[in-house]
Amino acid sequence: MSPKTFIFGICLSVLTACSQEEVPDLSAEPATAVFGISTRGSNTTVQPDATTQQVRLYVGEHKPEHLNDKNHLHLRQAYDLETGASFHLDNLPPRRYKLAFICVPANLQGIFSEEKPGENSCDFNQQLIDYGTVLTAQQNPDYATGGHLYRKVINRWLKSGETLTEDVTLNRLNGQLIIDMGIPEDQFEHKVTEIEVIIEQTPTLIRIADNDKDELIMSAPTNKAFTYTSVPEWGVRKPHRIILNLLPSELKGKIVVTTGSNLKTYSLQGVYGGGTVLIKQNTRTTLEFNGLHKDCFTVKYAGFENSQIGVDDDEWDGWQEQ
Repeated sequence: MSPKTFIFGICLSVLTACSQEEVPDLSAEPATAVFGISTRGSNTTVQPDATTQQVRLYVGEHKPEHLNDKNHLHLRQAYDLETGASFHLDNLPPRRYKLAFICVPANLQGIFSEEKPGENSCDFNQQLIDYGTVLTAQQNPDYATGGHLYRKVINRWLKSGETLTEDVTLNRLNGQLIIDMGIPEDQFEHKVTEIEVIIEQTPTLIRIADNDKDELIMSAPTNKAFTYTSVPEWGVRKPHRIILNLLPSELKGKIVVTTGSNLKTYSLQGVYGGGTVLIKQNTRTTLEFNGLHKDCFTVKYAGFENSQIGVDDDEWDGWQEQ
């Protein structure tokens, strides 16, 4: 099946440089790379929605002066990419490069971060995505941008005078939690005025690097809890679902249901026969509320077809109440 391709141009360049600069080889002819960001789908050429997605390209290079430091990969430059023109990397010294294409929700300040925020490190391996900004944004019930994180990291040798042309497919890194409370009137004796989902012990930081094997390198789960509040409709017999995007991890936390002056609390740990519930990469984890008995949730996992960047549907947009 033909890919549909997103073509990006440069909106902003962010230059970082180490204090020790190499002496250029003037006898070497520079190389060029041309990239398109693509997803499997129809043969239609489209552009991404700049109001909901932001794409950044990190260019790491193996500079001669850093070859003795295996833990350091020089960050040559980071580019924010925008629609409108094909994207070219010009005048590249011939050598080996690592390129990380990252797509995040738009308009979240601080989502692009580093191991020591504000340091402007020139080390590719110190660059992070702060997914805590997404977790916080989802606390607003009106948040509609989604919380999807996509990445593709490639390694390429560029030879003198070579032009590399390539399409790159980004893969979704986050998973999704769906809490299906069913029809509230059938589940609870008294009117439900509020439902709180409290997510505990979830990772918030993920490195752009992948150890050359598409690995997710995340921080240890944070001690901070994230609370998501919704108010189900009552008297209309309408199913109530809460949908959250999370990084892969073991699910921990609780659900607090307010009925009048009473609070009912349901643990998210071991909700299915005492077993572990997981948030998995590019997978929906669904908890179906079965009512007021011992094993009150049924757990289901489901993957996605056409799950690369740009393939979207109405059920994969982050927080929703239906």
